[in-house]
Amino acid sequence: MVIRKVTEDKIIKKSERNIINIEDVIAFYRILKKLKFRLPRICLAGITLAVLEIIALLLLASFVNTALQQPKVEGISANVLEYFHLSALSFAEQSIVCVFVFILRFFAGLSLQNYILLQSAQLQTALRLLLFRSAIDNRGLVTNEEQKASGAISDVIVRQVTHLGKGILEPFLRALGELVILLGILSAVFFVSPIFLLLMMLVITPIFLFYILKFKGLSRRFGDKSNQSLEELSELSAAFCAGWRQLCVPVLHINSVSMLSKSSADFARNDRLANLLSGAPRYFLELFLAIFLIVIVAWTSYSKEMGFPELVFLAGAGLRILPIVTSISNAFISFQYNRAVLNNVVNMLDPYVDKLLAQSINRKGKEQAGGSSVGPCSIVLQNISFKYHLQKPLFEGLSEEFHSGDFVLIKGKSGIGKTTLMDVICGIRSPTSGRILFNGMQHRTNSLLPLDVFYLPQEPLIIPKTILENVSMLETEYVSKSQEERVISCLKQVGLLNSASSSNAFLNSKVGPDGDKLSGGQKQRLVLARALYHGAEVLALDEIVSGLEVNSKRQVLELLKDLAAANKLVILISHDQIAEEFASKCLSL
Repeated sequence: MVIRKVTEDKIIKKSERNIINIEDVIAFYRILKKLKFRLPRICLAGITLAVLEIIALLLLASFVNTALQQPKVEGISANVLEYFHLSALSFAEQSIVCVFVFILRFFAGLSLQNYILLQSAQLQTALRLLLFRSAIDNRGLVTNEEQKASGAISDVIVRQVTHLGKGILEPFLRALGELVILLGILSAVFFVSPIFLLLMMLVITPIFLFYILKFKGLSRRFGDKSNQSLEELSELSAAFCAGWRQLCVPVLHINSVSMLSKSSADFARNDRLANLLSGAPRYFLELFLAIFLIVIVAWTSYSKEMGFPELVFLAGAGLRILPIVTSISNAFISFQYNRAVLNNVVNMLDPYVDKLLAQSINRKGKEQAGGSSVGPCSIVLQNISFKYHLQKPLFEGLSEEFHSGDFVLIKGKSGIGKTTLMDVICGIRSPTSGRILFNGMQHRTNSLLPLDVFYLPQEPLIIPKTILENVSMLETEYVSKSQEERVISCLKQVGLLNSASSSNAFLNSKVGPDGDKLSGGQKQRLVLARALYHGAEVLALDEIVSGLEVNSKRQVLELLKDLAAANKLVILISHDQIAEEFASKCLSL
């Protein structure tokens, strides 16, 4: 066990020293593949900017050569300048053209950055939709108690996807564009002087690798130590504040002060070193630039093919290469910092989900129009059983038939499996054995209900919007006049709106976060109005009358009975004995 522990520690330390791990690259590639990322577009944008970079450098070389009245030299650079007729222009003409090209390059660079941000935003949106779909699919595989712990899922979908976008997607896209530009500039340098490019790579590559592997690694390591020291200091302070009575003992008081002083000193040291190393790259890059310029000048002095224009061109190329290299190295470090976020997102993704949620929720038929399907509905349970993993079966060999016009009441003591049975009936959960037929056809469980089924659980879904948006599930600006009238009719039908009320003011009133401005009974009625608006043929209702007084209960139950009489199929879970008076069928567990 000791040997295994030491081996695991070595693997972890080796992983922490790596700039990037192949497992993370594969995970990131899987995400991009699921999001259908298109590589050629950003490469084309990078190539366009690289061409502008090279043209700008050529113009700068010609402009400086003309301004200083240097004699024309023979060589590749001179031939390039002559080919584009740049040297033949006057000083004023070269100035205008040079400024114009640099302005064009400026706007092209902004366009590339804007494109990167747009791509990142689109990928984040698509990833949130994919995670949302995956979360819905996976909720049917866990118990009701496990479903309550949904905060982590929400955190991944909202906050950690944002971190993934800012910390990995955007740096990746930016580094990809910069890499294309770098290859273009290096190709131009090779065209000017292949030998100089080889010399430059031999001199610069070791320095660059030292910068990446040493400075960046040290900065990251001391940054982690600083954060760890701050966390320890915070935990220690909280513990001492909570146990202040015990610290009235002089010895404990002295020791606690000593521990706080040591933790504070450790944090100050690590934070100072982290900040010092984070500022070191500026001076390191200045040293890098000085060495680069010395190499250029030395090569120009000893080379017959290198003249003043080539010197200007290569110096400009070097100045442009430095920020590109810095951007790419920062992208590697950002990738390393956000590994945990990447792993959280990848672990949540279902590897077999290949369709985005947008393909499933873009139902523009009956949901938005508020229409209803035509014809009777039936649900047939054929010898179904269900149990959670490693638990006893909740129910076995259950066979029932429900048809339009039925008002079915499911009753039983708490924890016996009523809600789970409703999940199975609606097709959210797959039965352990047996099968379920919707209108004579077996439903394929994918955590999305059949279009004719409306499921109202015990804790209703209330969005922090207006009454109108909660019922229609559309933004207000997309609700037509006819849809608004239908919403009003449904609200009146469930008793949330009467003739004396101002319908416009009520429709546009906010319900607050989690429907805080509504009572429990009003929430249930609101979601019931949503069901009526969307024209569901099957109403699956879980304890919707539990929060109402007796008169309101009877009104809602009478409404459900009327809906069943109107050829709807109503299935209700309730402990209330009053519900038995209205139900036409009763299923006891």
